[in-house]
Amino acid sequence: DTSVRNALTDLISSWGAKVRSSATGLDLKPEIIQQADAFVLDYHLDKNTTGLDIFTRVISPNSHSPVLMITANRDEELANQLAASQHQLLYKPIRPAKLRSTLTSLVAHQAR
Repeated sequence: DTSVRNALTDLISSWGAKVRSSATGLDLKPEIIQQADAFVLDYHLDKNTTGLDIFTRVISPNSHSPVLMITANRDEELANQLAASQHQLLYKPIRPAKLRSTLTSLVAHQAR
């Protein structure tokens, strides 16, 4: 949803981060992906596409940066799949403080 994506972009930007957003992820250019410190992906996207699909097709070939997957789906199988992929998971509704601490931790861990 555009309004949610814009609100999330504005929130993360307000913390001093440089944010690029995309409705589908398919339009992300490799040079942008390579510069990213982390990715925040919604699990459920349009047209039967998931954040994992975007990670596999677009991000993974171009980056080793960490991924934070956001979803309202509390299915245990999905949580296990994301854990096996070493992706961090946050459930909706998202609390800004939790989002910030999770992103800070992911970026700090990646920098090591």
